[in-house]
Amino acid sequence: MRVLVTGGAGFIGSHLIHRLLEGDHEVTAIDNFSAQEPARRRADVLSREQFTMHEHDVRNIAQFVRGMPHSPDAIMHLASPISVQESIQNPYKYRDEIMVATGQLLQCAHEQGIKRVVLASTAAVYGDPARVPVSEDAVMNPLVPYASEKCSAECLAQAHAEWHSLETVILRFFNVYGPGQDPSSPYSGVVSKFMERVKNRQPPVIFGDGTQTRDFVYVGDVVEAIMRSITQPVEPGLTVNIGSGTAVTIDHLARATIALGDTALEPIYEPPRSGDIKHSQADISNARHALDYTPRVTLEEGLRKTWEWFTAERKY
Repeated sequence: MRVLVTGGAGFIGSHLIHRLLEGDHEVTAIDNFSAQEPARRRADVLSREQFTMHEHDVRNIAQFVRGMPHSPDAIMHLASPISVQESIQNPYKYRDEIMVATGQLLQCAHEQGIKRVVLASTAAVYGDPARVPVSEDAVMNPLVPYASEKCSAECLAQAHAEWHSLETVILRFFNVYGPGQDPSSPYSGVVSKFMERVKNRQPPVIFGDGTQTRDFVYVGDVVEAIMRSITQPVEPGLTVNIGSGTAVTIDHLARATIALGDTALEPIYEPPRSGDIKHSQADISNARHALDYTPRVTLEEGLRKTWEWFTAERKY
């Protein structure tokens, strides 16, 4: 297949491209290299035949797609800012780079006859759910601009599936972690931030009392779900949660990370941050049924693999 990946130099994008190339697919990727050096290093590592990386702003995605010599068979749309706090401070950036860019991409895909668009969404669309694990039919209750724009992007994808029979797939990612996640980025997840501090003999910082829970899913399992979303037959408009299906407290995560570093550190507790939810856990029943998706990497194994990357010479 010919596959276009937006956000290809990002954390998930770089892992996905490796997997696509292993499967002998032809890959084109774009990225604005907002992560600067880590993103450019990822692009260098990925460089090989059957793959091209272009520096391009996702806000002009239609221009790029129309200029491609051959239309892709599928698009994996990962490009997106993902910081809750930044979205509160700069909501218009998030509108333009998430909702507006996604609408442009979907319309272009329809016009160009592209068969499938897979959209990276987020568990943040649920807000603070009334109960967990949360399933896809739960009410969407976005609490911050980032989540609100993802909701709007999902609605656009569903509309194109309805109006144009475009094969859209919406993947609601929970807390993705793994090797290659840059702890210095404002978009980085809590796992990488904890590991960076412990590696430097500094205690992890927890915002809140540590009893809040998250569903941590290893990047390799996420990539497998994406691959199935790109290559398997699906009903247009399919929406599924992609997580581990297990809730883990932030305090447990901090202490597991400290144990990997073999230190006697104790977490530091700071006041909760605006926009943070209390509990998150995915019901992955629909993903199991529709995509035959089964997460295979346990938290213990995933943290160990991630720690090994953090303490080795990093190659993004």
